Amino acid sequence: LLEAMGAGALVCAQDNIFNRCVLGEDAFYFIDEKDLSALAATVICKDRLKEWLDRNRRKINDRYSWEYITQRMESCLIHWKYGKEITARPAPLI
Repeated sequence: LLEAMGAGALVCAQDNIFNRCVLGEDAFYFIDEKDLSALAATVICKDRLKEWLDRNRRKINDRYSWEYITQRMESCLIHWKYGKEITARPAPLI
C-alpha cells in the first residue's frame, strides 16, 4: 500500500480500518467482487485523480519516511523510559 502511494499509483483498496486510516478519502474502496467490478467501470476526473495522487505522496513523505518514524519511535521510547517528551532534537554527533 505504501509503495503504491509513493509511486503515484491510483489505489483501489479493500474497505477496512487500516486502509481507511492510511488513505483517508484518497482512494477507491471495495468490499467484495461486485464492488471491485463496479470500480473497474468508474470514470474519474483528472483533477480529482491528481489531487488524490499528490495527497498520497505527501502522506508518504510526512508520515512514513524513515526520519519521521525513527523520531516518533525515539520519542516514544524516551517517554516510556523517562516519562518526558522530547522538546528539541540534539545535534548529531560527528
